Amino acid sequence: MMCPQATPRTRGIEIAALVFVLMMSAVTAVPAAAQGGRGGAGGGRAGGDQIASIDDRVSGFKKLDGFVPLYWDEAGGRLWMEVPKLNTEVLYSTGIAAGLGSNDIGIDRGALSGSRIISFERVGPRILVVQPNYKYRALTGNHAEVKAVRDGFARSAIWSFPIAAPSGDRLLVDATEFLVRDSSEMR
Repeated sequence: MMCPQATPRTRGIEIAALVFVLMMSAVTAVPAAAQGGRGGAGGGRAGGDQIASIDDRVSGFKKLDGFVPLYWDEAGGRLWMEVPKLNTEVLYSTGIAAGLGSNDIGIDRGALSGSRIISFERVGPRILVVQPNYKYRALTGNHAEVKAVRDGFARSAIWSFPIAAPSGDRLLVDATEFLVRDSSEMR
């Protein structure tokens, strides 16, 4: 696979795309921080109190330790997730918690409804859940070819979390809607 030389036109397109991404980051940064309620800086606390750390934010919550630490807020009915490592691929599987028993329809309790590889990426005040596109890969040591394939076949951002509290490299997000949504699209 050949990688074409950058021309003034392609450089212009790259610059326009970068400007668009920066503009979108600036536009979404203010509404995300202004949300106040779920997952914003207020995160259910009084007024616009600034949350200093994860430990401050999850004080009094039940910690569910695991590969990805979770915190259960009984009073608020919210499940918080600590993102321990950015830009690391992990396996994300979805399934059906309850079903119709044994049936021909295929809505069986515990059935898996899909799995994918994802990673968490920070973009300004948000954490994106990104799914790479592994249908198209450049299996080569040529960095230009790898970049051309990566840029030519889009990745998918499947979710966006506002950051509720940072602590060093660890970040806290409100994962409630992400975890209880109809990811199997059974509607």
